[in-house]
Amino acid sequence: MSIKIAREQASQVIAELEQNRFFRRYWRAIGTFLGRRRQFSIWVSAALVMLANLALGVTVSALLGESQFTTPVMILTNFMWVAYTYFMIPISLGINGRLIKFLRTRLLYSLEDEREVHELQIWAEKWLSRMFLQISFFVGFALFIAPASFYGLYRTTHFSVGTVLLYGINFFHLAAGVYGLISLIAFLWKLNRWNLALYPDDPAGSLIMVQLSRELRDYILIYSFSVAMFMALSSLVGGLNMVNIFLFVVASWIPVLTLFILGNYVISQQVTRAKQQRLGELQTRIMGLSKIDSMDKETTTHVTALMDYYERVKSTRNSLHNTESLINLIGSLALPLFAAILSAIDVWQRFFSAP
Repeated sequence: MSIKIAREQASQVIAELEQNRFFRRYWRAIGTFLGRRRQFSIWVSAALVMLANLALGVTVSALLGESQFTTPVMILTNFMWVAYTYFMIPISLGINGRLIKFLRTRLLYSLEDEREVHELQIWAEKWLSRMFLQISFFVGFALFIAPASFYGLYRTTHFSVGTVLLYGINFFHLAAGVYGLISLIAFLWKLNRWNLALYPDDPAGSLIMVQLSRELRDYILIYSFSVAMFMALSSLVGGLNMVNIFLFVVASWIPVLTLFILGNYVISQQVTRAKQQRLGELQTRIMGLSKIDSMDKETTTHVTALMDYYERVKSTRNSLHNTESLINLIGSLALPLFAAILSAIDVWQRFFSAP
């Protein structure tokens, strides 16, 4: 099989897997059921599901006599959480879908080894097609985060089945973003072992490297903004305490920072390998011409030109990493970070009985 055919087949397989992953099928099924003759858009479907989630949580609390969680203030607070989830559902599907499209339409065609093309397809099959893995992650994430978040917000009140159920359904849908982030980290580990087709004289300036860096930057900024919004909303209801800050660190900060660091490292490795390969070729050619006894004026001029060429390649960038990308990441989270620090100080002061 030629590399061209392998790429085309892999691209088609990945496209089909992306369209049939769990939440794509989930929202298509809901949209078809609600629309009857025509399929509702995800915006309409998600709105109805989230309103049903709010109604279910309030109803369960009312039936179980959890009166403190059926007050107008609590209903508005929970409406805020379902509204946040509502907006994050299409955003999460959008950024993950955009990245998958980039991988199968651009990065795939920069792979020159058929084995690496096959490995990319295997990665897609593992993370996109295994329904049991996806559902288990979404359910497990919701079962862990929902009661932990409730405890972080309402440690002095009785347990509320209705509120935890509402949180659980929210986090079940939000888990798609976390799952996509983890699958992207797994992809970057694989990409680090592959060799992309780069412009040999300036690998860092290769179009595929610039595109990959841009895609990772946009993904991180959108994901970070969603975390920032979650933290800002938590601060409005006094939810930025040590428990919830710990959850933010484990479920959001560590994965985001891992993606940021790993992404820059992988790009740097790709650029460095291509650069070293080019420098090695030039050095071999220079050494082949640099025979003192047989060097005439023309050969000397040629060697001098090659040495200048060598120095120009050597002076090119080894990565696309710059301080601007880190500043953008921190800047998008500056306010919620500040609120988290102030809240944490307040918690520690109460804990140690400081004035």
